[in-house]
Amino acid sequence: MKRSISFRPTLLALVLATNFPVAHAAVPKDMLVIGKAADPQTLDPAVTIDNNDWTVTYPSYQRLVQYKTDGDKGSTDVEGDLASSWKASDDQKEWTFTLKDNAKFADGTPVTAEAVKLSFERLLKIGQGPAEAFPKDLKIDAPDEHTVKFTLANHSHRSSTRWAMTVHPLSIRRS
Repeated sequence: MKRSISFRPTLLALVLATNFPVAHAAVPKDMLVIGKAADPQTLDPAVTIDNNDWTVTYPSYQRLVQYKTDGDKGSTDVEGDLASSWKASDDQKEWTFTLKDNAKFADGTPVTAEAVKLSFERLLKIGQGPAEAFPKDLKIDAPDEHTVKFTLANHSHRSSTRWAMTVHPLSIRRS
C-alpha cells in the first residue's frame, strides 16, 4: 500500500510565515530600545567594565569627559561632557575639572562637584572594574560647586580618558 503525503499544507505554512512582517510592540518616542545578545549583568558603572554591559552603561551615564564623535565616526580624542574645561599640572599629578554651569542629571538636579566627588569615592571604595584605572590613594576634593580636583601621589602615564561616569547621589543612597 502506497501512502501519499501532501506537502501543500507545509509549503503553504512556510510561505505564509516568511512573507508576513514580524509584529513588534509599539515603543514610545522617548524610550531607547537596544537589541542585545545578552542582558547586562549590572547597570552600575562603578562595577562593570564588561563590553556587553558598557553598550548600555556608556550612553546612560554622564562623564567629566567623553570621546569625540563626528557623525558615526568615533575618535580617541576627548571633549568635555560634564566638564567645560580641565587641566593637568605639568607633572600630571593634579587634575582640575571645571563643571559646566548648566550640567544636570536626567531628573533635572544640578550636577555639583560634590556629586562627582561622591561618585569617584564610591568607585574607589567598591574597587571593581573601572577602579583599576585609578590609584588607591587618589585624593578627590570639591573646593567649590563647579570645581573637582584629583590629586595623585605619583605621576601617571594615563591620559584624561580615564575620568569615568558620574552617578546621581540619590541613586547611590538607594543602592
